[in-house]
Amino acid sequence: MLGNLVIESGRHYWEIRIDQFTDEEDLFVGIAKKDISLYGNPLESKVFWGYMCLCGKKFGSDGVLVDYGYSAKKNDTIGVLLEYKAGFGTLSFYKNGTKFGTAFSNLTGAFYPAVCMHYGDI
Repeated sequence: MLGNLVIESGRHYWEIRIDQFTDEEDLFVGIAKKDISLYGNPLESKVFWGYMCLCGKKFGSDGVLVDYGYSAKKNDTIGVLLEYKAGFGTLSFYKNGTKFGTAFSNLTGAFYPAVCMHYGDI
């Protein structure tokens, strides 16, 4: 799912609350470029920067998974912060109000809030 808010400047924060969750799926939360395929794997899209809730990893446009923060479960709230300074964006994630730290920096261009459910092996 791609949000309809174009983000290319300023400071933006939003949250996703996990109401239902199983270990057979993963939830990807983050930002994407407008041209992302809504039917593909976000790791293969080259235009999604995010956090994988089940395994507690981050991934960028290269699709490489990197340990980051902690895994999330049912009833957790995941926060996303995208803020721009001098034309460059910094992306950070939170779990239940605790910041994991900066996930990505030096992001440029316009992004949209993005969430994806994925079933199957990655």
